[in-house]
Amino acid sequence: MLQDEIGSIMKYCHNLHPVKIYPDRIPQNMAIPSMYFPVPIVVSSGDTFSSYRNSYQLFIKVFADSTQLAHGRAHHIAEGIRQNRCIIPTIAPNGDLTGQYIRLNREIQTKALDEGVAQLSLKWDSRYAYDREVYQKMGKFFIEMVLKTWD
Repeated sequence: MLQDEIGSIMKYCHNLHPVKIYPDRIPQNMAIPSMYFPVPIVVSSGDTFSSYRNSYQLFIKVFADSTQLAHGRAHHIAEGIRQNRCIIPTIAPNGDLTGQYIRLNREIQTKALDEGVAQLSLKWDSRYAYDREVYQKMGKFFIEMVLKTWD
């Protein structure tokens, strides 16, 4: 679910900007250039009678030798996503394409954060079915009735 979606986004971004990726945390002696994918912000809400929606926001950090380069790389990734109509192909844990896709919201933002650091902000929604109770279905239903006759 979420891990598959983030992994797919990581792969897509890496294809556009092939650098070292840090998915957990940034080490002190990190490589430059690189990208960091933190845990996204998650907001849950109801969606339909049979599903709920999680809205995700991911703040990817792009590191380079200068702020200008970092922002340029973040913007390049954002443009690559926009040119693909904000559609990211999903990959399985083994790296194979699943034939499914994630549609990112069009509100892709890039901004310079610090010296040599830029941020790429992505948002998307995912829908999940509610768990349903499992119960024995009714096989037959019998009604016994007595009708009065009017004489």
